Amino acid sequence: MALILAIWIAGLTGALAQNVTVIGPITPGDCTAFNSPTVVKDGGLPCGAGHFANPTGAVGLTAVPGVATTSMRSDAAPPLSASVQSALTGTTGQILIGTGGFGFSAMALGGDCTFTSPNITCTKTSGVAFGTFATANSTVATAALNIFTSGLQGVVPASGGGTTNFLRADGTFAPPPSGSTVVTPQMRITLVSGLAVPTTDQVGIGTIFVTPAGGNLIPISNGSVFVPTAFAEVSQAATDTTKSPAAVANNSVYDIFCWIDTGPTNRCTRGPAWTNDTTRSAGTALNLNLGIWVNAVSITNGPAAGLGTYVGSCRSNGTATFDLKFGTPAAGGGQAWFSCWNMYNRAPAGAHVQDTNASSGVATVISAFDSAGTGSGLGNRISILHGIDEDAVDATFAVRSTTTSPNNTREGFCLDSTSAFTANSSTAIQSGALDTTAIGRFSGFIGLGFHFLQACEVASTTGQNSRQADGLLTTAIVWW
Repeated sequence: MALILAIWIAGLTGALAQNVTVIGPITPGDCTAFNSPTVVKDGGLPCGAGHFANPTGAVGLTAVPGVATTSMRSDAAPPLSASVQSALTGTTGQILIGTGGFGFSAMALGGDCTFTSPNITCTKTSGVAFGTFATANSTVATAALNIFTSGLQGVVPASGGGTTNFLRADGTFAPPPSGSTVVTPQMRITLVSGLAVPTTDQVGIGTIFVTPAGGNLIPISNGSVFVPTAFAEVSQAATDTTKSPAAVANNSVYDIFCWIDTGPTNRCTRGPAWTNDTTRSAGTALNLNLGIWVNAVSITNGPAAGLGTYVGSCRSNGTATFDLKFGTPAAGGGQAWFSCWNMYNRAPAGAHVQDTNASSGVATVISAFDSAGTGSGLGNRISILHGIDEDAVDATFAVRSTTTSPNNTREGFCLDSTSAFTANSSTAIQSGALDTTAIGRFSGFIGLGFHFLQACEVASTTGQNSRQADGLLTTAIVWW
């Protein structure tokens, strides 16, 4: 019996040696015991082959069938594939955002950001750094933002503290011009030294004076605020070219500006000539600043833009000098002429013009009143300058009219004309066999610049007569 058991065991051992697959866990010791490591297998692996090895593949986005006959140790781990690493970490100068394979897509940081692990630093165009994302704070971020401008949104600049400065639209802090410092100029343009309001004719005057009137202060801008500045009388000759763009020309209008010259020296001088009697040139344009008119552009030999206070205007005559004439009785009329106009402290003046000639015939077309035909009637007018069109004029033309029935005459005013009644003139119509006073009137604005109101008349037919020799006048109230 013992012999039979030994033979059975020997047979079993031989069978195991003949490529018999053994199912179940075995150890290397089992292989040794069987003395046939090349044929004893555990789950299909050759007994005696290397069971464990470090991983050689990489984890990707798809499955990869393996062919190796080794197993990975429990403390080993495969690396991520290059494509997975790029999807997760991005490339240099990029950040991850969006929905890529792992929920991310690489996005470039842009020219104002750099990445130096582990921080991203961004700057604005001017080079002011935000700092790293890890250390950036509100102070750093605010310093990197643009200051606001007239055309762009932005942050407010530093105020510098205090309680007197306020933010202006140009992005600077400055004290506001106070109502208490913007005084009304206390000066007048005049053609007589030391006399603010002359009451007699001044003809052919070659110097313009700016003299105190009701005080001696003129608000002069220093670029930020108006400074009340004490002025004594100042003057400028019509021939001067050192503190004005040029000498006075014939029949030209000029604006007068008061300003502080180097020294400092107080001056009131001319700007450039107007384009014509009714149009300012670009070089003498005005700008209204806190109720004070100033020069809008710099004036050659004069104040820089905004630093000259406009105080009025003057218009030269045919000899490049200036006239003030209130009107006189004269054959053909002695015209009134107001060549200067004050922006401030204007005073009323009464103009009185009379044609002393005897009666004469009235033309059958609208024409200048010209009793006896002396001087073409051009002396029967009132010439007025307005630097700003803000004053109305009231004028009256009284004449003795003699008409025959059923004829008539009309008396009134022409504006800048001798052949058309102006719309603001009411004309007196004398009709029938009459010898009486006819009164034409004007009431209204004459416009910006230099204008004249001309006494005009017309008859329905020849043989009608008119005259002023009986003490009748052409009058007006003029503010100058």
